Amino acid sequence: MKRTVATFAMTLGAIAVGMMASHVLVAQPTPVTRTTLQQKDLEGVPGKEMIMYVADVAPGGVAGRHLHAGPEVAYVVEGSIVVEPEGQAAFTVKKGESFHNPAKAVHNVRNGSTNEPAKVVVVLIGDKGAAMTTPVK
Repeated sequence: MKRTVATFAMTLGAIAVGMMASHVLVAQPTPVTRTTLQQKDLEGVPGKEMIMYVADVAPGGVAGRHLHAGPEVAYVVEGSIVVEPEGQAAFTVKKGESFHNPAKAVHNVRNGSTNEPAKVVVVLIGDKGAAMTTPVK
């Protein structure tokens, strides 16, 4: 009886350790993390706001196709990113350079490196309360 209980307990313990290990192996870093720095009403333009945020893009990280409700201007602080506007040639933006996306322009952004992170400061102007980004299939 003691041997059966001990074997059962060891089996449950092995299953628990295996489940925890599989969660650790499956966990992936978030490709893009956005940290809002400021979010303010756009003075003189009712219903509009400005959002300034930092986008940290993991090595090899891809944002996925998306759009913004309003225009976007961005400055690369670290690393480089590749901007892929729909219907246009992709272009690389390096540290110290900036770029612009028009309102509702579908695009993808990815880190230009698979080894180094990238950091981008972004300012968006859009409808108050609208999502910062809208994924596009």
